Amino acid sequence: MSDTFVKQLREILSRTFKYTEERLEKIVSYLSVYKRGQWIYPGMLKSDLHIPIEDSYKILETLVSGGFLEDWYEFNCCNCQRTLGTVRYFNELPTVLNCEFCNLNMNTLENTVKIYKVV
Repeated sequence: MSDTFVKQLREILSRTFKYTEERLEKIVSYLSVYKRGQWIYPGMLKSDLHIPIEDSYKILETLVSGGFLEDWYEFNCCNCQRTLGTVRYFNELPTVLNCEFCNLNMNTLENTVKIYKVV
């Protein structure tokens, strides 16, 4: 990502969160490797940065508000763990899922995660 982006990212996060300078730099460094069109998963942010999942979502939602990311929804099979689809808006989610790989029928909402796309 560009130096301008990294600078803006640092400013937004430092205004919004009360992290130490070291923690803030780790987060900025981690996020700065993502390129336009790539997906960011809150769970990966949590694991890689050793932060609570709530903080992952707060950071990513802050970046959505700043225009750096878009939020999307990914639905997966709870049996075979395969990704079955991705939609931009919540109201585009199917009501019920039928896994094309293992043929299991399941509730979409219980098998959907919010993910983020770099814009």
